[in-house]
Amino acid sequence: KKQDQVNSKEMSDCELNQQKKEHYLLAKELLTATLAIDNPELCQTTIEHILSHSRVYLPEILSRLVREISFPGKKSESEKWGQNRLLIEAKQRLQSLLAFERKEGDWSIQDHVICDCDDCKELRSFLLSASRQEYEWPLAQHRRQHIQSIINAMGLPITHKTKHSGSPHKLVLTKTSALFKRDLDRQKSALKEFTLLQ
Repeated sequence: KKQDQVNSKEMSDCELNQQKKEHYLLAKELLTATLAIDNPELCQTTIEHILSHSRVYLPEILSRLVREISFPGKKSESEKWGQNRLLIEAKQRLQSLLAFERKEGDWSIQDHVICDCDDCKELRSFLLSASRQEYEWPLAQHRRQHIQSIINAMGLPITHKTKHSGSPHKLVLTKTSALFKRDLDRQKSALKEFTLLQ
């Protein structure tokens, strides 16, 4: 059976770091703009928007925002601008990362798939499965390409290749051991950020 590797490289660390940087800069610009026009209510609304998109604005981004943005007023006024809420959420989300323990043989990936199409719902089911490490999925080409682009954009620890047998061809997804290294890297980063917030 002929197999053809198709765009199966995971998103590089460089690309992922660039993505995080862009998200941080966007959030910082939004908050800085509300401070520049001296609008506490809009600042609070912006913070709530940031907090509601937890898959975009990761805990380490929240931590950096708390540490690097100069909110006006004294600490007693932190409620007025939403700074205290941002600090509490950053700490709680970092603590959740630090408390995470993956059981032996657990291959589940908790990352949220933003797209809500039927194929992405199926992808989400595979990601959340603790026991499934590989999935052979018959899909037409345009549907395979969509799933491949989602996996790459999210930087998931999954390889994907097209198996040219049957009709439609099969997309073969395989969760890799990079998943476990990613857990450790995330916890190291979370510990560093949590310490800086103390």
